[in-house]
Amino acid sequence: MNWMIKNFAFLNFAEHDNCLWVSALGYNGLFCIPLDTMKPRFIGEFPGEDLNARNIHRSAVISGEKVIFAPFFGNRIGEYDIETGEFTEHTGIGKDMSKAKFETSVCVNDTIYFIPQYYPDILSYDCRRKKVAEIKGWKELLTKEEAMQEGIAFGLTADIYNDKLYLPSRKTNGIMLLDINTGHMTIRRIGPSHMRYLTAKIVGKQCWILPACQEEQINVWDLETNEIATISEFPKGFSSESIPFISINNCGRNMLAFSHMANMSVLIDKCNFTVREYKELSQVDIKKEKNGWGGNYYFAKELGNHHLLSVSKYDNAVLVIDVETLEVTRQILKSEIAEIMLVKRMFEQEHRGMNKVVPILREGEEVDLLDFLAVVKNDSILKNNIYTHLAEKNYGSEIHNNSKQWLKGEKNEGCKTNFE
Repeated sequence: MNWMIKNFAFLNFAEHDNCLWVSALGYNGLFCIPLDTMKPRFIGEFPGEDLNARNIHRSAVISGEKVIFAPFFGNRIGEYDIETGEFTEHTGIGKDMSKAKFETSVCVNDTIYFIPQYYPDILSYDCRRKKVAEIKGWKELLTKEEAMQEGIAFGLTADIYNDKLYLPSRKTNGIMLLDINTGHMTIRRIGPSHMRYLTAKIVGKQCWILPACQEEQINVWDLETNEIATISEFPKGFSSESIPFISINNCGRNMLAFSHMANMSVLIDKCNFTVREYKELSQVDIKKEKNGWGGNYYFAKELGNHHLLSVSKYDNAVLVIDVETLEVTRQILKSEIAEIMLVKRMFEQEHRGMNKVVPILREGEEVDLLDFLAVVKNDSILKNNIYTHLAEKNYGSEIHNNSKQWLKGEKNEGCKTNFE
């Protein structure tokens, strides 16, 4: 089976009552992952999104009893009420866009701010009134040349401090500040004109800033003194082909920078800014599956007060880091194959007869014989009379038909076929 589907993955999460709420990476599906079992449980499909869509959402936040996802390649805000078990169906956003829409989101009280990747504006979403508003003004902070350039607008991590959103710019050399009370925007220029930024992570009164270009440095902005410190001394052997880090997170007395294209992840002492390699995140012994994602990790995020959670781009493994002991647990999550089929990720719609649409499940590249038969045996599949087809080039229709009849109890175990 396609590893991207069977090795369950997600691009972000929101935590609520000891459960992770996630949007599946490989297909349309909201899942709940209890932290005590780490077994994904299918909740439902996001309304208004294609069943076969991938990368629908990239960020997730909790507001009250609701989990809210920003559309990435999806067309709508994803919203689910955990208490009532109901989805809110939103109108489309940027339906004609072929590029990713929103890079991240920040929740402030009952308002979610969606920070764009390619969408033209920042959006605010009032969760109580169900009202979406556009926030303009960030483009006016760019030079004429910067405004004309194609490219991603903002970085992966934005934060809030003293009623201002701190937004790392990938269009210019600075952190943009959005006053959430007035809507006014300003910019703090940092470094030479070619610099671009990926994160604005605020811990205490420090803003930690990762580069979104091939620069081996980390900037720390003291929000009290307004001074900028630049960390550029890394462990021996450190190198990076492109953007070095994907995320920087609070980790006890340190900050932990997760490798993107750098050859190591590093720990930075928050007091003296010394840097050392964090070998526990090395993936040199992990087989990297073929996929279109470059780098080492999709994201990293705080899980409660004592852990960090990240997902590997190598094999979709979930890594949990204890911020006190620095121990790492690594686990590949699995979804039941029958459950995946019921999500309809691999169902095809086939016209049979006079405009009759029949759900069809095909054995083939993504489903091997044992998994295929497990799905055929599933009660929900049989009850709904979903048509199943075994590719003739692999096993032949007679084996398929006899196997199906046996699984349904219509043939005994001693049934013969011409192939025996």
